[in-house]
Amino acid sequence: MRMPRTSPVRRVAVSVLAAAIVMAVSVLRPAAAYALGSELRPEWCYPTTQAGQVTGKLTDAWHISRLKPDQVWAQNDAKGRPITGTGITIAVIDTAAQIGISPFLRASPTTPGVKPTWKLVDYVGSDKAEIGRNVDSGGYGLNCAHGTRVVSLINAQALDEDDSNFSGMAPGSSVIVMRALKSDTDVEDQAPLAAAINDAVATTGVDIINISQAGSDDTAVRDAVANAVAHGIVVVASSGNAGDHGPRYPASYPGVISVGMTTTSDAPHPSSEEGVGVNVTVAAPGDAIVALLPSAPEGRTMSTETFLKTSQVWNTEPGTSFAAPIVTGVVALMLQKAKAEGASLTPAEVTRRLELTADPPPGAVPDAQLGYGVVDPARAVFGPFPQSATVSATPTSTPSAGPLEIPAGRDTVPMIVAVGVTLGVLTLLAGAVLVREALSPMRRRKYAPARSDEP
Repeated sequence: MRMPRTSPVRRVAVSVLAAAIVMAVSVLRPAAAYALGSELRPEWCYPTTQAGQVTGKLTDAWHISRLKPDQVWAQNDAKGRPITGTGITIAVIDTAAQIGISPFLRASPTTPGVKPTWKLVDYVGSDKAEIGRNVDSGGYGLNCAHGTRVVSLINAQALDEDDSNFSGMAPGSSVIVMRALKSDTDVEDQAPLAAAINDAVATTGVDIINISQAGSDDTAVRDAVANAVAHGIVVVASSGNAGDHGPRYPASYPGVISVGMTTTSDAPHPSSEEGVGVNVTVAAPGDAIVALLPSAPEGRTMSTETFLKTSQVWNTEPGTSFAAPIVTGVVALMLQKAKAEGASLTPAEVTRRLELTADPPPGAVPDAQLGYGVVDPARAVFGPFPQSATVSATPTSTPSAGPLEIPAGRDTVPMIVAVGVTLGVLTLLAGAVLVREALSPMRRRKYAPARSDEP
């Protein structure tokens, strides 16, 4: 059955409308369309050979004894869940991390309620000397030492089979590890860091970004951090380990929670950053911190008891890199409680609460290395808070800690150019369709003049 022919004008209109839809989608694509980097396999992490590392039973973690996060975990939020960071997602921008191998970094099937999750994605790429070189024969290549330590301090699980008190500060939280560094010793390009921050902002559900890095000022990183803060994501960064060296970044950017480190006596560690331009928010334990290192990938097939006795690798090491994730874990506890109450804490409000509830240093605040003092998890979560630090019901309320640096207004030039190009393409497309419609009957007539009764 022959269908009636559609008029040339209608065909042109339909073609132009379809093209307009395609072009509009490509020009006005939302930020959420950006994808995470490629996913990596945690068994590609190579075994570490760091000085002082231990395999087997962990010792007690002094920072857990000092900060007593169990006082927070013992309380329930407004939804009846223990306050362990449940429902909070943290982007850890670091080296790769070995997740899912150690029982400390995988969810137990007996864990009640919402279980934490871990994901590992890549932003620096890898060469044949790293990934897949001799994976089947044990020739692993990813440097995962630094990232594994950081992640373990955030959400390592508290294991009944472990005799120590070690766990992450927010064991109920979930972590996305964004690999933006190949190692923890070399000076590397900061472009992957900026890309990872921007993707963390575009990824639905990320509440906190932990950056245990200290580098130079970089425009792309600065803009990415400002973008994250403007979108309500709390950014926590290590202040640096060079002592009186001056500001390190991204910790020194506006809106970032900059973390210094203390010794077991609450004194500032000598290498904790200070100097003109260094604005430390709070400090946390950072000297000889117990944290996990990559272990034998075969450990995932062992029982928990056997793995902890024979395969778990860990060590103690100083650094603001390890003080920062402790504060990140505390922020996760704060955000869980607030969210359960239907409230939103802005980055500025989180910062102000940490400042007001920290254990102050002996002298004036802010201290050059300790800021407002040592973070206090229970007070940071439960208060009491002065009126200036109350929870905001909406993210649009005025921050209590003064104005934040907001990125400059959106540059409309690219959009104008894109729209102009779109209109030009549509015009050419419409012309092409019209020419096609004119040529079709001409070809049927073999280009003879049309009669009055022909199209």
